[in-house]
Amino acid sequence: MFRNSIKVSIMNTLISVIIPTFNRANLIPLTIKSVLNQTYSNLEILVIDDGSTDDTERIVKSIKDERIRYYKIVHKGFPAPARNRGITEAHGEYIAMLDSDDLWVPRKLELQIKPLQSNPNLVLISTNFQRYPGGTKPELKLRKNTTITFKKLISFNIIVNSSVLFRKNIVDKIGFLDEGSELKSVEDFDYWLRILHEQDKSILIMKDILTIYRIHEKNISDISQPLAPLKELKYLLHIYNKYINEHQDIINNIIRKKLSFSHYNLMKFHLVHGDIKLITYLKEKNLTPYYKIKGILFILILKLKNVFQAFMNSTFE
Repeated sequence: MFRNSIKVSIMNTLISVIIPTFNRANLIPLTIKSVLNQTYSNLEILVIDDGSTDDTERIVKSIKDERIRYYKIVHKGFPAPARNRGITEAHGEYIAMLDSDDLWVPRKLELQIKPLQSNPNLVLISTNFQRYPGGTKPELKLRKNTTITFKKLISFNIIVNSSVLFRKNIVDKIGFLDEGSELKSVEDFDYWLRILHEQDKSILIMKDILTIYRIHEKNISDISQPLAPLKELKYLLHIYNKYINEHQDIINNIIRKKLSFSHYNLMKFHLVHGDIKLITYLKEKNLTPYYKIKGILFILILKLKNVFQAFMNSTFE
């Protein structure tokens, strides 16, 4: 009897699923379908359209389910304003974030809400994830569900936005997502840190793969560019600046590592295209010994692949 009452209580809790989107008419139907297919059914879906110019509005409105609400806002060019509008319109006690190109497995919300409701010290739960297409293993190497600290998260963000479920009342304590353009693309990371700064060890990361990160042309164009890590660091510096007085040594170490990775990424690009020689790469002062060794191994593997390919071509000619 007692167990049944707990189950009813959990299932009666409304979850608001916020889906910001822009010109993804071809992708968003499957995203919405993955929410409608959840085993946890007491939810509402708020699609916040950031001024799409394609067929997004018609596509969303053609999906007949009373739990879906569609809002169109003036185009901002980044998701924070759309996510905040969704939080404002949300009626649920819990907020789930989902990008309009990602997917959920059917039991995602059901498995998340149970530990969130049973542990009042938790504010947010995220999950492991898998890339699609091409992903065959979990992206996060977790043996068990793990509570993360502020210091660990600021060193490396392992929280995927589309995986999170959090208590809406945290907004009363720390406010909405930062809509400043200087945090473009990292405003979600900023928000998770703000939660942990308010209440450390209040975020749990589940080891189960419950979120699918879809790979497509639009979301790989930026990260494949040689200057992408440096651009990301430019945004991250605005976050680090908030906490530099409290965690100076940690943050300085993080910045050094990210700068070294940025130089590695850029110089590796030049190595591949023959713009620089290996000796020039090895003399680069901003590269740590780790990345110098990594660069040597990368070139060796690349040359071996070229030799093997040449051998195969000559064999079958």
